[in-house]
Amino acid sequence: MTSTVVIPHIHRCANVIAIVIVLTSISVPVISLELEEQTSCADLSQIQTDADHGNARAQLTLARLYNEGQCVTQDLKIGAKWLILSAKQDYAPAQGLMAALFYRDHRYEEAKQLSLPAAGKGDAISQSILGFLYQDGLGGLVKNDIEAAYWEKRAAEQGNGGAQATLAHMYYKGTGVTKDYIEADKWYIIAESNGYDDVEYKVLRSLIEWYRMSKQDVAEAHRRAKVWSPTLEPQLSN
Repeated sequence: MTSTVVIPHIHRCANVIAIVIVLTSISVPVISLELEEQTSCADLSQIQTDADHGNARAQLTLARLYNEGQCVTQDLKIGAKWLILSAKQDYAPAQGLMAALFYRDHRYEEAKQLSLPAAGKGDAISQSILGFLYQDGLGGLVKNDIEAAYWEKRAAEQGNGGAQATLAHMYYKGTGVTKDYIEADKWYIIAESNGYDDVEYKVLRSLIEWYRMSKQDVAEAHRRAKVWSPTLEPQLSN
């Protein structure tokens, strides 16, 4: 049974979220509160009621609505409040977003506390953040490239664009995995098709295809990317 994770410094955290929550183009896994699915404004009253009664999923939905200004007047501070309340209930998707925000604020210990349980529950953002922490030995974790690659691959297979780009680079460098240019190119292609638009990675992918791969290898990478589809992990309850 997962113990409750205490989220310290709530007031400062809310300020951090209000600033960082709007950033989407970053070098770490993409952090966004974009709506995962369209929410009908007709459901707002029920969502608000459920959130007020402590439903963590409804609280996260409200956080997204206030962040996007959908059905309500956009208010990042109110969105931050609902995100924090949801995360304090050990709701993995909310924990993952909080972990990513702590990571962005260089608060690695807190990022670890949130990402460890949420990653185990199947949250892709948490898995990718945990991979970053292992890769650099942050948050009190011992640097472990194999563990880093393991968590990035789990997140990548679920469709996380940042993790896909990170995994591609791991295959290119042989970091935590056996060096494999075909797999590297495959994951670069998938990440790009998933909206990960980073100039550095595009240049690196072009260099790999031009100087490290045969035409047959490039064709195989494109074939693998074409047949790939995300495999979502079941979200385990608390």
